Amino acid sequence: MAPCTNIQLDSSNPQHADDELLATAAVAKNDHSQLPARIGQELRVADVGGPASAKHHILHSDIPFWLLDVGRTQELVAEWTAAFPRVRPFYDVKCNNHHLFHRTLASAQAGFDCTNKEELQQITSLGVSSECIVFTNACKLQSHMEFATAAGVHWTTFDSEAELHKIKKSMAPSKAKLLLRIETNDEGATIRLSSKYGAHMEEVRSLLRSAREAGLVVVGVAFHIGSGAINPNAFEEAIANARTVFELGKQLLEKLMYVLDIGGGFCSSG
Repeated sequence: MAPCTNIQLDSSNPQHADDELLATAAVAKNDHSQLPARIGQELRVADVGGPASAKHHILHSDIPFWLLDVGRTQELVAEWTAAFPRVRPFYDVKCNNHHLFHRTLASAQAGFDCTNKEELQQITSLGVSSECIVFTNACKLQSHMEFATAAGVHWTTFDSEAELHKIKKSMAPSKAKLLLRIETNDEGATIRLSSKYGAHMEEVRSLLRSAREAGLVVVGVAFHIGSGAINPNAFEEAIANARTVFELGKQLLEKLMYVLDIGGGFCSSG
């Protein structure tokens, strides 16, 4: 990976009025000797003398960089919450594992989707509540599940009998909150996931019974229609299948399920 300087800005701050121009000035040129930072160091716009100075360094530097607009990030989370007040966003940590970005999301009350021990460590080290973290790997390592339990992370997913047995062995059964991931129709997605993840609908009854017999609590259903999906009917079908699972849960489980994880990969026109 090439050396990289991270520049943090905040468009919600009036002092950063030139941020839009700054954000589009992603042109690397000439000498980077004037950049007042070590390679890999994080900079705030204020550290380089304000937006105009930051823009100068971006235009005249050949050091790769990425730009984080803290204010805009917080605004986007707020926009999501306003549009979907009953849906709490959980950011997929593997999409961007930088702690500065995670802190920004945490300050906006977002949750986090982690798939391994390293990601769990990154998020818990920021002081994020374990109730704001879901461990979603469909085939988790025992040592990673033990770490999650020690860190108080009890939300997790499963889609097979084998994963149920591992969860019972390596996570606290009385505290674990399980989401049954189901297969979806992801034909219209750019990145299809159902060939790898998700229980078939004909397996659901058996999996719910096995969870009950293992003393594990299934609190809801999870699905993912694939990244870049543009067909809204895929959501309609997946939600209908999830409802079927909820109805089966009424018959087979001791407690009612109450969570629906609608996945990610949403397309946006904005």
